[in-house]
Amino acid sequence: MTKSTISETAALKALLSETADHQILAEMLGFVADRLMALDVDQLCGAQAHERAAER
Repeated sequence: MTKSTISETAALKALLSETADHQILAEMLGFVADRLMALDVDQLCGAQAHERAAER
């Protein structure tokens, strides 16, 4: 991790701890991050999860 990534992570953790519904917000952010990473992997692979492609 870079210094800016670490500081952004610390800032996000501080924001989450100040919010009354921090657990819900943390779960939502985790879901969004997982989805974005899955979409990125699908794009890099040229196929969705469990999809067969002849070109690969």
